[in-house]
Amino acid sequence: MLITYSSFRNKFALSANITDDRLKASIDEAEDFDIKQVIGNAFYYDVNLKYNTSPVNADIVKVVEGGTYLDKDGNTVEFKGLAEAIRYYALARFRKKQPINDTKFGVVVKSDNYSEPLDVKALNQSIDDARQTGQGYLNEVIKFLNQYRDLHPIYTRRPAD
Repeated sequence: MLITYSSFRNKFALSANITDDRLKASIDEAEDFDIKQVIGNAFYYDVNLKYNTSPVNADIVKVVEGGTYLDKDGNTVEFKGLAEAIRYYALARFRKKQPINDTKFGVVVKSDNYSEPLDVKALNQSIDDARQTGQGYLNEVIKFLNQYRDLHPIYTRRPAD
């Protein structure tokens, strides 16, 4: 996993009452279906392995955490990294599942006396916004990887848009 539960929780100010178990599925799905599918399984595995092994290679840290680089025209470009893309994709997946709870009596939408569920249109807009933001951050990483392919030979070149 390239992000921690606390980095995800803190980024979006999620309630402390939401357990890490509830977050795990959304983070795993974001990594498996939104990130790996784009950057390639072999490259993702390599990044994950190297990022979670000490000492960490600075080039791998840059892919995960972002940084700056010079583009082909000599301009300094900033990008946020895979971790930021994963956080937003995971948020979209988490929000999509959030109102749904499995109980021993069936699948229910939970509510209490002190809260109202977000209207479906607003919830869907929030999910779409998170996915688009994740896609934007992932596109930034792809542009970096396409330009610095020699640093990451396992990466399979993909379109940035």
